Amino acid sequence: MKLINKNILGVASLAATFMFSSCIKTFDEKVEQNRDFSNSSLLQVYMATVSATRNYVYVDSKPVNGAALALGSVFPSTGFAFAVPGGYRAFMIRDTLTATTQRPLSFAENMDVGKNYTIFMYDTINAAKQKTVVLNGLTPTEKRSYTLVFRGRYETTSGTIARTLSSFINR
Repeated sequence: MKLINKNILGVASLAATFMFSSCIKTFDEKVEQNRDFSNSSLLQVYMATVSATRNYVYVDSKPVNGAALALGSVFPSTGFAFAVPGGYRAFMIRDTLTATTQRPLSFAENMDVGKNYTIFMYDTINAAKQKTVVLNGLTPTEKRSYTLVFRGRYETTSGTIARTLSSFINR
């Protein structure tokens, strides 16, 4: 009796495997994937604005990041960069809370096709500033950490003055 039950279970499992593998699987993509970056420049945003808690990045009035950026965060956090079409682009980085003390920071940059950029946000929320840096000749590799030095300074959360910002690429 036990042998018959095992055989029936085995045959049923085999039939289910064949049935599920023969089905045609189609996926309705909700977001169109862009796999051609030949006309794009790659960007990364580093948030070093003291007391920033819920900043969002907009490019040409379209939201780019889904999660809010806070002090010490990097967007995108899991990859090297996000793609922006080349040419003259309008950026806005702002806090989404209606009663915020942080003024929206609007600026425009000419993005050259095929180049890598990092936008550094720094100072305090009352006087937020940005610096866009072109990463000339930098070809990022996985499992490496890069330190970018800029001519300026910022105050860390512990109150010490610092001059370096780290951008991590760890996939």
